[in-house]
Amino acid sequence: MKKRMLAVLMASAMMLALVLSGCGDSGDDPAQNSGGSTDGEVYTLRIGTGTGGRDKQVAWMEEYEKALEEATGGRIDVQCYPSGSIGTMAEMVQGVVDGTLDAGCFPTAYWSTIFPAASCTEMPGLFPGGGEQLWNILMTQDTLLEQEYINHGIIPGTWLLVPDRTIISSSKIDSIEDFQGKVIWCTPSDMLLKEIEMLGAVSSTINVGELAPSLQNGTVDGAASEITLYSSQSLQTAGGKYLLEAPGDAFISIFAISQHWWDKIPEDLQQIVLDVANDTAANFEVDYVKNQVAEAYEVMQEAGMEVVVPSEEFQADIDAALDGIADWYLETYPEAVDVYNDMVERVAADEAGGAESGG
Repeated sequence: MKKRMLAVLMASAMMLALVLSGCGDSGDDPAQNSGGSTDGEVYTLRIGTGTGGRDKQVAWMEEYEKALEEATGGRIDVQCYPSGSIGTMAEMVQGVVDGTLDAGCFPTAYWSTIFPAASCTEMPGLFPGGGEQLWNILMTQDTLLEQEYINHGIIPGTWLLVPDRTIISSSKIDSIEDFQGKVIWCTPSDMLLKEIEMLGAVSSTINVGELAPSLQNGTVDGAASEITLYSSQSLQTAGGKYLLEAPGDAFISIFAISQHWWDKIPEDLQQIVLDVANDTAANFEVDYVKNQVAEAYEVMQEAGMEVVVPSEEFQADIDAALDGIADWYLETYPEAVDVYNDMVERVAADEAGGAESGG
């Protein structure tokens, strides 16, 4: 499933041009009226996510719905289910695995409950360039991580950019000691749970929909995720007075397609599904995320939230506290070693390439 960016974008443009021009030629050719499929069947693609409002995953789903239905001449009917309207994140992830849900947009953290290797995308310190570096690697290279999803019956439709990890809290955190005793929410990934523990705090994995009221009533003291999630939940008005710009590590989401649904559609439609997914991610979602981040900072700071930039000493303490998490991960999940090592090599090559080009 080649995803080298230039080839993807060129293929997407060519495929869309061919399909759209074919839809306007004649009503007599069933191949033209079905996006290339001659079986005359309309396929329904149900996509779920746990976020709502104008969150990046919801915006991408809606853009993808329009683009895919147009590209297939209506042969694929996309139905979007945001805000956990068809289940919790955990339920939707399992639904994609067993085929009761066709596809979903979820942070990779949720997939670590299915196979631990999914957690390597959240490894503290692994991606010096943050989420953008991780996104570029996954979009332009065929990784063992992608193959691991396929091995578990999940087709990686595309990868969705996510802002880097920050911590929002009800009281100021500007030293490593300030983590002590705090209850910090995170997604249910063992990697993130271990990160919270190593920083000295206590983790919570309540459903994301309960985050705002839990922060407001003091059940949790903060959250370790990313700013657009905080903004979409209006955490700045629910007690989130401070935003610590650390640990600064990568996040990423995946448009995951169930193998059960994938096997039902013809190969020509499969290719269009991937081409349009990659094209919409690259040409819509990336800019949307960057704009949403800027807007989130503005709105949240206007509401009184203070941004805390860690001092060099504090950042060094965070790095020291998290030193050894890779060893823990590989010892706990030896089945993830090959995927992790593959990613380490790709990051090193990416860093070396950047240095050689003056980056």
